[in-house]
Amino acid sequence: MNSKGVTLIELLIVIVVVGIVSAFGIVAVGDIIKNTSDKVDNYNAEYIADKMELLFDIGTLEIKNNKVYNNKTSRSYSGTGKAFYKDLEGSIGNRIIPVTPESQNDYNKTNDGVYKFWFKVDGDIINIYYWDSDKVMVIIAVIDLS
Repeated sequence: MNSKGVTLIELLIVIVVVGIVSAFGIVAVGDIIKNTSDKVDNYNAEYIADKMELLFDIGTLEIKNNKVYNNKTSRSYSGTGKAFYKDLEGSIGNRIIPVTPESQNDYNKTNDGVYKFWFKVDGDIINIYYWDSDKVMVIIAVIDLS
């Protein structure tokens, strides 16, 4: 007998195969998003580090009392909050925020609800980092002023 339709078994096999392929695709897309977020954070932190290094070289920024200090505004920064971007508007134009899911927690939030990178000064070394959700420091860029 010559039938032109598909059997229920054939249809079920196709659905199972499509489901398996979809499951692998969803896992792959999740990994791609995570890796991209990490790369974006690393790039942004390196961008901030490069600009800050330039500002240290020309004397706008210096280290004072274990903090990053702005000689023009007489203000210290512990991270990339609103004052940091306002004061360095000509050098670092836009707000750059950490985007990895692990950085999106209250430890990195400013008073106005924006996530930020932090600075830790250790001698002539400045680490740019964020806190993960367990309050573990994740260092993503280093400025060496020595």
